[in-house]
Amino acid sequence: MKGAIKRALLFLGAALVAVGLRIYAPGLAGLIGGEYTAFDRYDRETAYDERPRIAAFSAYERVELTGGEAAAKGVIAALGARVLALEKVGEITVYYARSNRIMRCENTRQGRVNVMIAVSGERVTVGSPLIKGSF
Repeated sequence: MKGAIKRALLFLGAALVAVGLRIYAPGLAGLIGGEYTAFDRYDRETAYDERPRIAAFSAYERVELTGGEAAAKGVIAALGARVLALEKVGEITVYYARSNRIMRCENTRQGRVNVMIAVSGERVTVGSPLIKGSF
């Protein structure tokens, strides 16, 4: 009897931790500053005037900021991300990265990506798991 109660409490505790992590998971909004936009699974776009305190529970997130390559490297460091691939498209540099601080991933030819960063001059666009829209 004691063993069953102990297992039930252990399961309940693990479930509460999992739910808490999902609710608290800050997404891009909680980890980096900038102009924040969220896209739902129907591609409806919501732009925020202020930085949300927690993730918008969206399918895709996007943050626009300035600062060029230095800002992109700062984002990579802030997210604790590992760069999987680097791509140059004309004047645009695109980073494909993976961070353990972001939950949702997309499978790409670069691997499981959950952070995509595009740098064009001083303009930086960060998307999670990928950039939605043009950059």
